[in-house]
Amino acid sequence: MTNRFSWISPRLLVIFALAFSAFIVSREGSCAGAVKEIEGLVRVQDVDPDIAVELRYATENNFTGKKIYPVAACALRKETAQKLAAANVRFLRDGYRIKVWDGYRPPYVQKIFWDILPDDRYVANPNAGGSRHNRGGAVDVTLIDASGRELEMPSAYDDFSEKARRDSPSASPEARRNAEYLARVMGESGFAFYEHEWWHFDDPGYKDFPLVDVQLEKFLDEPPATLAGLDPDTAQAVVVEPLSESGADALLTGWQKNGEGSWQPVIGPVAAVLGKNGLALAGEKREGDGRTPAGVFRLGTAFGYTASVKTGLSYRQATDNDFWVDDPESPDYNLWVQGPVQAKSFEKMKREDDLYKYGVVMEYNTDPVVPGNGSAIFLHVWRGFGRPTAGCVAVAEPDLLHLLEWLDARQSPVLITQPLGC
Repeated sequence: MTNRFSWISPRLLVIFALAFSAFIVSREGSCAGAVKEIEGLVRVQDVDPDIAVELRYATENNFTGKKIYPVAACALRKETAQKLAAANVRFLRDGYRIKVWDGYRPPYVQKIFWDILPDDRYVANPNAGGSRHNRGGAVDVTLIDASGRELEMPSAYDDFSEKARRDSPSASPEARRNAEYLARVMGESGFAFYEHEWWHFDDPGYKDFPLVDVQLEKFLDEPPATLAGLDPDTAQAVVVEPLSESGADALLTGWQKNGEGSWQPVIGPVAAVLGKNGLALAGEKREGDGRTPAGVFRLGTAFGYTASVKTGLSYRQATDNDFWVDDPESPDYNLWVQGPVQAKSFEKMKREDDLYKYGVVMEYNTDPVVPGNGSAIFLHVWRGFGRPTAGCVAVAEPDLLHLLEWLDARQSPVLITQPLGC
């Protein structure tokens, strides 16, 4: 496994800007602003939205078998998060990205862990200064590939045995190579590794970071103002906001209405891309203009190449005989049809580039269909961050599968695209 540092893609320039200026879209009232910072801590995905987060202690999939964190908000010291973003740039160049399992850990959690496992090789004693995690200066990470699959490593996460060492003799050669690769790039990005846990990395500056007690709930954003005007039956909303006024890079978040009628963030933020020419305001979208329509759109039928997919939406399998008509002169304009197609132009629903491997129809220009106002607007698999669509919304395949699993037709889900600073 080798690194190649002879070029920098536009994607990497974006992340450098995000990581080191620490300014990005904030969803404080759904408008742009500075990254939320609380006692020196920032949310990791606000610094680099392309870092995957699977906060284990916000689930039951951890060594305690219980959900410990009340919310899945992953935070770090701002300077530590910037170093992590720089490391992610390096990994992205080799086709991988970072997945974070743990970051800042409130002190009360440290006490819970110590009561369960009072072994200072694996859990810092809260009565003797606490953990580097309690200062936001430590992070637990692994690597995933472009499909979201974790690379083989010497052990599972939170394996409290000698198998967790990077050089564990029980690990396969591939696992040891991957762990060494992870440690080398993290080290070159300013982190120090921990010998007992291949996944644990410290910011050497942690010694100067104060121990802070911050509720993770404070990192949750206020719901976008757009949600207040939705149909009362809508209980799921996917919100997509561009990172700049003219660019195609964006952030996507998923919001769920609870039984009391309040909106809660449940997905993201995750990186997304829009049409190559940005957003088209209401009434401006035209066929072939390379713009994504702005507005609120029902999420309709999910589709893909497999016979089925785990989702609460209706699902349709795409075959070699399925097409979407984009010819404004055809009576089948903006419709999914089966061949032979009686139209001058159309899209294959089973593409060779796998962009439609999974997708959801955004119900734009569907009732009524207006010829020439745009067609085939989907939420689908992306080519990559910094690589825009022809007018759709796109995200990484693992993020799309997560969205599909969450979305439920009974909750009248919508997708909202809104201009920056609205």
